Amino acid sequence: MTEYTNGDLGVRFPLQGLQVANENEGWVVLKTNVNDEAFLSILLTHQFFTSQDEAYAYIQSEVQKLADTNDICQLIGINKTGADIVTGAWSQYINNVTHLVYVGVKILPNQKGYYYMAVTNNDELARYCEPIFMAAKQTARTKLGPADKTTEKALMNHILQYMHSYNSNWGSGGGTSTKKSFTLHADHSFRYSYSSVVSLGSMGGGTSQDEGWGMWEVQKNKDIPVLILRWHLKPVSAYQLQSGEPGIVYLGEEKYLLA
Repeated sequence: MTEYTNGDLGVRFPLQGLQVANENEGWVVLKTNVNDEAFLSILLTHQFFTSQDEAYAYIQSEVQKLADTNDICQLIGINKTGADIVTGAWSQYINNVTHLVYVGVKILPNQKGYYYMAVTNNDELARYCEPIFMAAKQTARTKLGPADKTTEKALMNHILQYMHSYNSNWGSGGGTSTKKSFTLHADHSFRYSYSSVVSLGSMGGGTSQDEGWGMWEVQKNKDIPVLILRWHLKPVSAYQLQSGEPGIVYLGEEKYLLA
C-alpha cells in the first residue's frame, strides 16, 4: 500500500514509505516497521472554515486551550500558505512525554475541505507530518447508495425541529426538557443546536448545550432515503428518513417538525 484513502471525507494521502500499523476511531497509526515503538498518528476530519482567517483563529484558540492547561511545551508557529491552507505546529505533553503536533486546514469550494492532525513521539517521523498533508488529494467519497436529489430538494432551506420532550413525572416537582434542531442549507451545509434543561424542583437543576456543523446529503440505501451528516470534527452519522403526517419527518425513531 503506497496511499491511504479516507472514504468518508474523500481524501487520499501518500504513506511516504511508512506502513499502516493500526486504525482506531479515525486515527491512522503509521510506523517505519509495525513493531516499532515510534509512531506517527494521523487524523482527518471535516472542517467548516470559510476563510484562512477563520481557520487561523481556530488553531490559535486550540493552542490557547493547551497553554491554559500547561500542556503545551513550545509553539513552533501558525502559518498561511497560498489562499487555501493554514498550518500550525507545536510540542505538547501527552502522558508526560513530549510529542510534536502538526495541524493543517485545507479550504476547498463548497465547504468540502478538511482538518488534518498528525502526532508523533519521534523526531525522525516528524519530518513526514507536513509532506503528507501537502500531498493529500481530494477523491470520491464512500456512498451508501445513489444520491436522492428529490428528498434533498424537499429538505433544503428547512429546519428539522425536534418535537421536544418534557417529563414532569418526578416526585420532587421537577422535570426535563430537551430541544434540538438541524438547519439544512441549500449549499449542503448544516447547523445543529441542542439544549437540555433538568429541574430537580426544590433541589435545583442544571442545563446542557451543544452545537455543531458540517455538510449534509441524502443517499438511498435499498430505496430507503438516508440523511448523511458529515460533521466538523465529529464522526459521520446517518439517519434513516421517514415521512409522517404532513410537515413531520422521522430521523430514525425521533420525530421532527419540518419548519
